[in-house]
Amino acid sequence: MPVITYAALITRIATMLPAVDATALTAMVAALPIDPHTPYHECSLEPTHAELLRFLDHLGMAAENSNHKREARSFYDLLLQIHDQSHQRDDALIISVLIRLGKVLERQPQYRAAQPIYERLIKAQSHIDGGYSHAIKRSITALGETHQMLGNFVIAQALYTHALVLCERLDGPMHRDTAMALINLATALQRQGFYAESTPYFERALAIRTHLLGEQHIHTIMTMMSLAGTYESDGRTAIATALLERATALKKDYIARMNADSAPAAEVNHATSES
Repeated sequence: MPVITYAALITRIATMLPAVDATALTAMVAALPIDPHTPYHECSLEPTHAELLRFLDHLGMAAENSNHKREARSFYDLLLQIHDQSHQRDDALIISVLIRLGKVLERQPQYRAAQPIYERLIKAQSHIDGGYSHAIKRSITALGETHQMLGNFVIAQALYTHALVLCERLDGPMHRDTAMALINLATALQRQGFYAESTPYFERALAIRTHLLGEQHIHTIMTMMSLAGTYESDGRTAIATALLERATALKKDYIARMNADSAPAAEVNHATSES
C-alpha cells in the first residue's frame, strides 16, 4: 500500500504556508534525526487538515525528546499557524500543544513569547470547562510565573490570587498545591516590598507544609527560611532571628541525614570495585 513520506508532507506544509522554507524544514527533521524519505504511516496520501496537525505534533514531540528545543518550537508554531487558517476553535490537541510550547519557551527561556501562549491556553481551557478546573489552575499559575519573570509583579499577584482561590476550592485549604499557591502570592507581594502583606501567606504555607510533611522536610525548612526573611525585611528582627536559627538547625540535620543515607551505597560501590 503506498504511503506518504516525511519529505512529501513537508512539501505539502510549505505550499500551505508560503513563508516556510521547505529545505530548512527538511533539515530540521533530519537533525532529530529522522530520514525525510522515511514513510510516515499515520497520514493518507492526501492528508487532511487534522492529519497535518498530528504530523507536526509528532515532529514537535520528537524534537523535545531529542532535546532540540528550538526545532520543537518551530514545529509547534507551524502547527498553530495551520490550525489558525482553519478558523476553528482550539480543541484538545491545540490545548496539549499550547501546554508543551509554553514549557519549551520557559526552558529557553523566552518568557515574553510564553505569555501569549499561556493566555491563549487559559482561554481555550475556559471554553471547555468554564474556567474551573485543575488544568486552568496550573495554566494560571504558569502565566503568573511568566509575568513574575518579566517583572510584572502586580499582574503576577492578581494571577496568583486567582490560582489560590481555585486551589482552595478544588483541593481544600490544607493541600500541597494550596501551600504552593500561598508561597507564589507571598513572593509576588514580597517582590513589590509588601512584606507585612506577604507574611500571613507564608505563615499559612508553613502551617500546611508542617502539617503535611513534618518540620524536618526540606520544603518545610525552605518555607521557614522564607518566612524568617520576610520577618526580617518587615523589621521583626527578634522573631526572624529565632525562626532562622531553628530553620538553620533543621537544615543542618537534614543534610546530615542525606549524607548518612548515601554513605552505605557509597561503601557498597567501593567494596564492589575492590572485589
